[in-house]
Amino acid sequence: MGAEPKYREKIWLLSLVGSILSLPVIVGYQIFDWLYTGQWHGIALANWITPSVLPLNDFWQWVAEPHSWLGLHRVVVFLIYDVPVWMWLAFSLYFISYRMEDKQSSNKT
Repeated sequence: MGAEPKYREKIWLLSLVGSILSLPVIVGYQIFDWLYTGQWHGIALANWITPSVLPLNDFWQWVAEPHSWLGLHRVVVFLIYDVPVWMWLAFSLYFISYRMEDKQSSNKT
């Protein structure tokens, strides 16, 4: 059990580094594209997470044609199609850094 926290800490650290490196790349690409075309093209989570990447057939069928849970469907569609990836990365970066800071403070006590 002593090795498990170090393993988790490395995963959190890798996630933190990945988010830190990905965020400026994505925003930089969007800025470059805007400078070139003059139009801002937001990159949504749906551009990356597709049925081929995340094969949850029932979920994607429900996203395409909801028959129940219509309010939840509106929230999910908003999160997948309207919230930009850079916001997801910024949120995950905040969450991961908060989680790591919390772990470090609990290890000191």
